[in-house]
This record gives sequence, structure tokens and C-alpha cells, in this order.
Amino acid sequence: MLSRGRRGSASTTTDPSARRHFTPDQLAAFNGVADNKSPIYVSLKSEVYDVSASRDVYGPTGEHSALAGRDITRALATSRLQNERELANLQLSDLTAEQLQTLDNWVAKFQSDEHKYVNVGRLIETDMSLNREELLAFNGTDNLRKTVLVALDGVIYDVTANGLEHYGSDGVYAQFAGRDASRAFACMSLDMDFLDHPELDELSHEERQRMNDWVTRFQGKYAAVGRLRER
Repeated sequence: MLSRGRRGSASTTTDPSARRHFTPDQLAAFNGVADNKSPIYVSLKSEVYDVSASRDVYGPTGEHSALAGRDITRALATSRLQNERELANLQLSDLTAEQLQTLDNWVAKFQSDEHKYVNVGRLIETDMSLNREELLAFNGTDNLRKTVLVALDGVIYDVTANGLEHYGSDGVYAQFAGRDASRAFACMSLDMDFLDHPELDELSHEERQRMNDWVTRFQGKYAAVGRLRER
């Protein structure tokens, strides 16, 4: 049994503003090694959970201490919990249908009433380099981690943790998910033509200033995870 948290020991965070971004290195610091009260976090499908209630499992002397402070997605999907290669690999595209079902079962367990761990944030990749075609997959639907990325003025932002109310499937800017939204923001338009043709060459001074204002907002709220490249 991988998780033995007490029933009702925690509750899922519902306030998006309370969640934060974690790089893999930042997540690694939450391994519970410092003392017996330090929090223990793990990432499952890029959602970061506080599993401190199961310190007997994930703590330094626990059966699965190697999982503490790590992304455990592949390890759970493949049932290879002590395999360093699986723990270090964040790619999910090669998982089989059976492994994906196993993964979904684990997500349900983490979110169940018995093991309702607090969702404290989102694991993000860094130094991404995508062209506009590659960016399309990060629309919250067409990638296994349900990541939502938005590009603005050449920078790619991960808006999954605290922007789904705007860029999720029901958000007012839902069509911006997985897209370069620079021209659309600059011109304050939801017209798909501005997403299909996001070039900025003909922006007016006012439109350029408006886009810069949006850049400032994004920098204050979302994690910059990479750069948009032409090809």
C-alpha cells in the first residue's frame, strides 16, 4: 500500500491563488529529510500534493522514501516505484493504455476521501523551446499532464496552476490555450484570425503598449517556462 493517510487528514485546495509553481529542483527540497515536521510533497501528473500525513510511507524511514520530493507519475504508471530511471523521466507519451489506466486509478486514490491530500501547486518544466505548431498540444486537453501554455511576446507561460478560470475549457480566453496570443491581447480581440496570424509587425504604438501591459500581468502571475521559436 503506497499511501496510508488518515481519513480526512487533509482537503483539496480550492483556491487557485494558494497554489504555487515548482520546478523539479524546487520540489526535491520537500523530501521530509530536514526534520520530522518538514512537509513532504510529490507530483502526480504534474499536480503537487502534500503527502505529509503519510510520513510513515514517504518519510526518510518509509518504504517509499525514494518518492519524496519527486514526480512519481511514471513510477506509479509502470509499477516500478524504486526505479530511478522512471523517476527521472517526465515523458508520458510512451505509456500503454493499461499503464494510463493505472495512473488514473492512482489519481483517484490521491483525491479520494480516504487519502485526500492537499494540492499545493503544479510541477512545471523549464527551458522549453516550442514552435507554434508544437505549442498547440498544450491546450489542457491534448497532452497527458493537461498542461495549458500560452505564449505572449515570444515567452511561453504555464497558466495551468492558477489560470484555468480564464484559459481552461470554460474560460473567456479558452481559445488562447496552446496558442501565441500576442496579437489577440494587443488588439483585445477574440477573433481566431488574430491567433492564426499572430505577427506583430503592424501593431500601433497603443497596441504595443497594451501588449506590454499584458506581459507585466503575466510575469506577475504565471511561470515563464520557455521561449517560442519560429520553426
